[in-house]
Amino acid sequence: MKKIEVLSYGEALVDFLPNQGGKLLRDVDTFHKTSGGAPANMAIGLARLGRSVGLMGAVGQDEFGWFLRNHLESEGVDVSGVYMTDEAKTGITFVSLDANGERSFMFFRQPSADTMFKPEDINVETIEHCSIFIAGSNLLVTPEVREATFTALDHARNFGKFIIIDPNIRLHLWENHDFARSLIQRLLSYADVVKLNDDEMEFLGASADAATFYHEELEPAGVKALIATRAERGAEVFCGPVHSTALAPKLKVVDTTGAGDGFVAGFVAGLCLEHEQHGPTQADSLRKLISTWDQNAWRRILNLGCWVGSTVCTQFGATTALPKSTDVPWDGLGF
Repeated sequence: MKKIEVLSYGEALVDFLPNQGGKLLRDVDTFHKTSGGAPANMAIGLARLGRSVGLMGAVGQDEFGWFLRNHLESEGVDVSGVYMTDEAKTGITFVSLDANGERSFMFFRQPSADTMFKPEDINVETIEHCSIFIAGSNLLVTPEVREATFTALDHARNFGKFIIIDPNIRLHLWENHDFARSLIQRLLSYADVVKLNDDEMEFLGASADAATFYHEELEPAGVKALIATRAERGAEVFCGPVHSTALAPKLKVVDTTGAGDGFVAGFVAGLCLEHEQHGPTQADSLRKLISTWDQNAWRRILNLGCWVGSTVCTQFGATTALPKSTDVPWDGLGF
């Protein structure tokens, strides 16, 4: 099995986008299908930026499952970690954007194939052959897939992989928010790097600012860095004594769906680029190197994340505007 830089763990879904915006779902006549699910979106974003990336999770043994596998492969994503199950169908989501720019969603995931992923479905070799492992909280909702998620994280930690946690909290999936908070706090305990937005920090009890949350909660628990995203206000990072910020570029916003996934793809690609000065991306060396990076190095990484995330917003759909490496204004971002 070939080595990959990044393995994204989580759901792959099919999104149905309307042929035009400005309508409620009830008024849309036709839709076109595309891939969705934050981990899959992020994997596509990384592949387009020229990184070697794979996806781990489950899709249905159905036509939509095959569509996702084939589409991901066509984008350059390794799917050796994607299990096809006949226990449930591939999850689908219908999306619309009304005349005021407000999004609405109708989910068909009760249950769906991604939530059927089990510990025995994990391709351990795929985890062994990656350098960076990324996971979120959406596959913690049910006991079965929760066990698979923590088992996969245990494998990643035992193999010494560099672990990034982007909780991507979706509270509508949870009946008990206190229980969700406890599980997500357990999830963060695996992390070398944590990415949180303002709402997620508030949910996790960070009533103080991000700096305090990092230095008093995350850093003592072993987290190397906190990436705090601020939507149109950009992002900041805390890594040991280093604090660096970046502004989001001002672009015309059409649809914010997938902006966070694009940001993660950009900043992870930035981590890999900074590491490349010292050789191929390896977990142990990356874990040591990030503690030596100064404000300028982190600013480049954040600049790339903000630029990719903002670019996603310029077209309708989570992956439509994900840029290729040749689209990126590298010099302008400091690389």
